[in-house]
Amino acid sequence: MKKYIKISVITLIFILIISYLIMSINGWKLRLFEEINIKEIDGKNYIGIASYSNRLRKNIKYYEDFNFLAYKPSEEYIEEFYDYKDYEHPEYREYHKIPITESIIYYFDKEGNIIDIATYNENGAVVKLENDEIIK
Repeated sequence: MKKYIKISVITLIFILIISYLIMSINGWKLRLFEEINIKEIDGKNYIGIASYSNRLRKNIKYYEDFNFLAYKPSEEYIEEFYDYKDYEHPEYREYHKIPITESIIYYFDKEGNIIDIATYNENGAVVKLENDEIIK
């Protein structure tokens, strides 16, 4: 009986290692040791992975592909930036799109209202959008 349990444990560990390797090859990352939260943005659920800069600024990257154990970083994602004094309300939210000229940046006030909108030009510089411009 003990031999059967030992073989079962070894088999389970082997399966977990192979599963992890397959997930890693396909671009998935384990979310066990990450500061995460799930947030609904524009009617979709995203997983948020938080990080802090050396100046204690917090930013959260939101990815659409996730499950209970892992998430998959992608080229198109949403990123929120917070000031070190206020982790409750983001300073701005950036929708990273491909190509970069379709990316949108929303700037917020302290109550969470949108106060300004910007995008990127062909050279990668941030350009404020005027009131009459159409946002994709």
